[in-house]
Amino acid sequence: MAYAGADGKCAMSMGVGLSIVLTLFVDAGTVTADFNRWAKDLKGSLISTFSAFPFANLVAMLVGGIMTAALATPNANPFGADNMFGYMNDKQLAWLSVLAFIFLYCNLGSVCSHCLYNAATGWSRILGSHMRILAVALGVIGIIVAACNVWAFFIEWRTLLGILVPPIGAIILVDQYIVRVNSEASSEWRVMPFIAWAAGSIVAFFVSEYAPEYSTAISAFVVAGVVYGVLQSVAAPKTQYAA
Repeated sequence: MAYAGADGKCAMSMGVGLSIVLTLFVDAGTVTADFNRWAKDLKGSLISTFSAFPFANLVAMLVGGIMTAALATPNANPFGADNMFGYMNDKQLAWLSVLAFIFLYCNLGSVCSHCLYNAATGWSRILGSHMRILAVALGVIGIIVAACNVWAFFIEWRTLLGILVPPIGAIILVDQYIVRVNSEASSEWRVMPFIAWAAGSIVAFFVSEYAPEYSTAISAFVVAGVVYGVLQSVAAPKTQYAA
């Protein structure tokens, strides 16, 4: 926790670092069902999920951390050329540059294809359109945004995800395991989850602005879960009485 970084300066707080680590997969965690719908049975779904996040994701993060630390570049800019891809490309060896390109293409391409699938699935449902049409449209938009060097705002983007996304997971867990166990979807719209999501996100925003040493992701998660549990507990007796 006291590590000051290679340049002797602490680039971010422990809270921000924790939020970034969590948001590396928190958005994908909320749409796991989009992948698991293709599982043959419950066993296959559970095996794929529990092998992907704790193990496969851990390997990817460790490799990335080790490769970045091995460079030990003073005043590094990892969002520029101070990363393994830039290091390999700077060697001016044709075969090494080709290898670096293949590695980068496969690595980013696999992740981007998953994100495009999730986005096309969700937006086609929201807009009542076809998934293939949204996949092409969103793919074009994504390429344009990426070409504008949007990844220079990586930390800001991860912080934003830490504010907006964790409440979704908290609400789903509280809903399915505490307040409405074994419930089924009864309507397209329920106001309670959105109120809890807004509460968690608002608290996380103030944490990021006024207490950056703490994690926005954890703050948003805890607040949204508690608020949703309280709201649902208060509303449930009224709903049962009306029924």
